[in-house]
Amino acid sequence: MVAARQSRRPVRSWASSTALALLLPVLALVAAPAANAATAEWTSIATGSNHTCAISGAGQVYCWGDNSLGQLGSPLPGAPAVDPAATEAPAPAAPPPPTPTPTPVAAPVAGLRIVAVAAGDNHTCALSAEGAVLCWGVNANGQLGNGVLAEPGPTPAFSAAPVAIVGPLANRKVTAIAAGGNNTCAVAESGEVFCWGDNSAGQLGIGAAGAARPTPTRVLPKGLLVGRTVTQLVVGDLHVCALDSQGLAFCWGSNAFGQVGSGVPHRGGEGGQYLVPTPVLPTPLDDSVPAPTPVTISSLSAGSGFTCAIATSAAKPLPSAYCWGRLLNGRLGNGYSGSNDTASAFTPTAVPSTGALAKRSLTTISSGGATTCVLDTQRSAYCWGDGSTGQVGNGEAASAAPLPPTAVKRSGPYSLLGLAQVSVGVNHACGLNPPDAGGAASCWGANGSGQLGTGTLKEGTQGQPRAVRLVAASPSPTSSTTPIPVDPGVPVTPVEPATPSSGGSLVTTLIAFVAGLVVGALVTVLITRRRAPSQP
Repeated sequence: MVAARQSRRPVRSWASSTALALLLPVLALVAAPAANAATAEWTSIATGSNHTCAISGAGQVYCWGDNSLGQLGSPLPGAPAVDPAATEAPAPAAPPPPTPTPTPVAAPVAGLRIVAVAAGDNHTCALSAEGAVLCWGVNANGQLGNGVLAEPGPTPAFSAAPVAIVGPLANRKVTAIAAGGNNTCAVAESGEVFCWGDNSAGQLGIGAAGAARPTPTRVLPKGLLVGRTVTQLVVGDLHVCALDSQGLAFCWGSNAFGQVGSGVPHRGGEGGQYLVPTPVLPTPLDDSVPAPTPVTISSLSAGSGFTCAIATSAAKPLPSAYCWGRLLNGRLGNGYSGSNDTASAFTPTAVPSTGALAKRSLTTISSGGATTCVLDTQRSAYCWGDGSTGQVGNGEAASAAPLPPTAVKRSGPYSLLGLAQVSVGVNHACGLNPPDAGGAASCWGANGSGQLGTGTLKEGTQGQPRAVRLVAASPSPTSSTTPIPVDPGVPVTPVEPATPSSGGSLVTTLIAFVAGLVVGALVTVLITRRRAPSQP
């Protein structure tokens, strides 16, 4: 019996030490993201027409891509200053070259801790931790909100340096911002919604369409948004939508393609408009439901002539995607490839929950141009619509036909850690790894202006995610590090100041895992030798 026990003891020792060896790398892998959470490369990202901006872990804004209208917020050394208060457009000049590498935005943004960033076609706005809003880029429609409306000229007026908004929001705390097309909107701490910029289709929601407004103007004070808590704003090319805390959506502006979701086709005729916030109608979620079923919307997005949402209902409890508005280029996710430019859906229509989206529980949605992307609970990305410049991310540099929901190809930082955020521009898209996994950025689609941030313009269109190249961080911001509530539709996770390091999060995680394996192996050898029976 004693001999038998002596012969089994090494087996138990080997088994226990092996279990410990296997456990160590797992613990290292779990600990690595936690250690990296405080040094996330990026915490939020926004895509415009041909440029991209993101917030670093230190709360600073970097931009890359097209800078011909100052949309990167980084004036070139020696370039003539553009007066943001000028009412006349500057004389034509050679536009600055595009920048394919993330570049820090100039002061005063460089001295603030930024918690949210939003991009329109050719302008960008940032929200500081104190609730201040600063904008830069093109200002031909007053979309910078600095009270200046430039006269038409051969070159659009713009400001390459960030300028503060004026008017009723100048001394009030703002909690969320959104931008799109030639417009910007914001939510004040009081819950009031303000918009500024282009108003040609009534997208300012002030009860009238017409001249642009260069100063933030409150959305109709007596409208349907009064008394509601707005949790998300999205801005399309000519319309705006808001989501409230009850999961109800309201839209206003152009309804030429039914993008307001009111159920009324082309209100007022072709190019019809809704001048005040209007409820988005519920819709049957499947053929077995004879009447409209109330839906609860959790996330909104807006593109060119269409709107999308993630919603649930008693009939369809799994969070799924719905779209309404223009059908051309497969915008609504049903693979429509017809040439009828006026074909539209006037109420939310379910994106087929088959194929790539079968049994997927969706969490986040973003639209831009004629493309939409979503994320599910597994941090996987799926896109549909126009893929002509690779912006669907399925591995093809160009897709001639509109695409139904398609899985984004796993590559770059997205390949192992998934995405926690996604943002779709006109011809490209970007996503971020979760902050607790490093927050690395990936972009795909058109790269003619360097909007993918890969550090080069030579690569051209990319049909799959590519890692965004990082540069050295600027000095840490001096403003408060206490975050304020921001738009939950655009998740923002401010962290302690840190210097971004190229690919550092993924590399650190892999190193930690390998180190765990090595330590585990050494522990196994030591324990096994120490507990092995002595030779007679």
